[in-house]
Amino acid sequence: MAPEGSGRGAGADEGRRIAVPVVSAAGLSISSEDGVNAEALPFSSAASRELATRVDQYQGELVSESRRIARRHQADVISTAYVRKARDHLGTGTRRRTAALAGSLGWAMVGAMLPTLLNLGSSAPTAPSQLLWSNVVGMVGAILITVQFLRD
Repeated sequence: MAPEGSGRGAGADEGRRIAVPVVSAAGLSISSEDGVNAEALPFSSAASRELATRVDQYQGELVSESRRIARRHQADVISTAYVRKARDHLGTGTRRRTAALAGSLGWAMVGAMLPTLLNLGSSAPTAPSQLLWSNVVGMVGAILITVQFLRD
């Protein structure tokens, strides 16, 4: 049987068992309840240490984020809902930073368009190419701002 949340549908590869690495205080081992897959490759000692380090780091970040969310909601205990929210927050960190960068760049582009638009109201002549490029930059900026809002 496939581990919960593995994404495998019922009946898919029923005869095949997957070796799941489990990190414990004693180090890396293969979970006996999941069986051993003949095709599974063992971890080298360096890979085992790296995996254990990464899992410990992620666990620490997950605990910290769960506490932060629980405090924000003024909760007495950290519930599974807070842990799930923390997992979602940690999983989208890169995407959120990219969206924030896109939004910042978009606002800068819209800001670069404004002087040209303000010149249209004055008596100073504006070259058609300047007006065209200013509008293109402004539209691209507006699209990037929209990307930021849609990602948040």
